[in-house]
Amino acid sequence: DRNDAAEAIIRRVEEEEQEDEEKYDMHTVTRHSCIINLVVGTLYAVKGNFEFGTDRVCKSLEPFDVNLNEETWFHAKRCFLAFASAISRCMYFENDVLMK
Repeated sequence: DRNDAAEAIIRRVEEEEQEDEEKYDMHTVTRHSCIINLVVGTLYAVKGNFEFGTDRVCKSLEPFDVNLNEETWFHAKRCFLAFASAISRCMYFENDVLMK
C-alpha cells in the first residue's frame, strides 16, 4: 500500500534526523520531516481533508522553536486560511472531535 510505504519513508527520515541531532547542533540540522509533513498536510487540505491536513501541518511545525520560521509559516498559513475560507463559505462542516 502506498500510504504504508510513505509512512515508512517519513519514519526513516525522522529517525535519521534524530541521529543527526545527537551528532550536531539541533539548529543546524535540516528538518526534512518538517518539509515533508508540511507538504503532505497542505495537499490533504487542498483536497478538502482538513482534519488530517491541519493535523499534519501542526505536527510539521513541532518543535515550534526549531521549525516555525517565516518560510514554514508562509506555507502553513495557506492551509489554515483554506480551512477558514471553507468554513466561512459553509462548504465544510467539521466534526466535534477537531474542535475540542
